[in-house]
Amino acid sequence: MKSVFEALAKFLVGFLTAIIVSNKANILLKLLINMGIHNRSLQNTIVSLLVTFFVTCIVAILDHVYTNILFPMKINITSEQNEVKFKPNNNIYESQRLNMHYEITPGGSLTMWMLKRLNVDLLVFFNPNYIDIALEEDKKWDFSGKEQEGLGFTEKMNQLHFLVLNSYFSEGKANKKYTVSVGMEICPKRIQNQEISLDYAMKSKKKMISTLLCKVHICDFKCKGVTDE
Repeated sequence: MKSVFEALAKFLVGFLTAIIVSNKANILLKLLINMGIHNRSLQNTIVSLLVTFFVTCIVAILDHVYTNILFPMKINITSEQNEVKFKPNNNIYESQRLNMHYEITPGGSLTMWMLKRLNVDLLVFFNPNYIDIALEEDKKWDFSGKEQEGLGFTEKMNQLHFLVLNSYFSEGKANKKYTVSVGMEICPKRIQNQEISLDYAMKSKKKMISTLLCKVHICDFKCKGVTDE
């Protein structure tokens, strides 16, 4: 991102200098003439220096805002294994357990405040939809539907939904990295030779803004099915 700000600064310096120098009636050139500076080359040099100074200050402020306030949140989705293989037993597949780990690195304070209000929903699923998934049942807990959603994870139409900042306090100052995990049961819909990869999508009130402020990386995980026992 630093190189982007540097390129922006160079472009603005050249662009604004060209506009000011080409317009002989602008206030800055009139001021230089009133100060007794009539040499055209010297005028151009002073204009270039002034523009460089002001543009550098503005870009430095923008860089500070991005670095400390508006840099994106990062989510890294991993699993303890790279693939799960299914073999039929009496002409059926038996479901297997899959643990997913979400490592969240908070972004800037303004980023987290905005994402919290955009209600970011991160979806993980197998694409195409040939694999059934279900959240792992834990008998130690007994939640109603509303309370279960409060945990952040739900399953709808073979998609694992994660309300990323559902329980996150955006006013926090430490902004430390944290990890959450979820267990689920997966099973191919039918017995056939297949290799399906894990995929993700993001939903929010303003998807374009969320995509810019939240960067997601998902591991290369495959679900394989064979027809031979």
